[in-house]
Amino acid sequence: MLDRRQFVHFALGGSAALSASAQTGVPARADYSLDIAAYSLELSPHSVIETVAYNAQVPGPLIRLQEGKPVTIDVTNRTKTAEVVHWHGLFLPSEVDGAMEEGTPAIPPGGRARYTFTPRPAGFRCITRTFSRDTISAKGSTRDCMDACL
Repeated sequence: MLDRRQFVHFALGGSAALSASAQTGVPARADYSLDIAAYSLELSPHSVIETVAYNAQVPGPLIRLQEGKPVTIDVTNRTKTAEVVHWHGLFLPSEVDGAMEEGTPAIPPGGRARYTFTPRPAGFRCITRTFSRDTISAKGSTRDCMDACL
């Protein structure tokens, strides 16, 4: 049975969003969105490096999460390589933690992923790209990996 708020939402055309969130428990819209894409970063005049940015900025955007409050983050991979987002310092299930060796699936080039989790513990954290051993050896140096840290 619909409550009054759901009825009004449904009557105003929100039926698709209502049914998606009511049936699955997953919000129809994410709390945050991240775009992973190639980026030219000017370190100083005449010194530009090619790296990867989140939402066209390095370091990536500040995302404020509340401990214990579930969050949904949509990630779009606009690079030419598979990417995984690693959420440093959070206690998360392996499917969303961002460690490929623990079971987090990579986001293929041009692909999207939705991460839904409850952040714990409180604190200041960062997110980074995760590289497979094949990617690191193909890049040839740890500096390439360090440039990607957010």
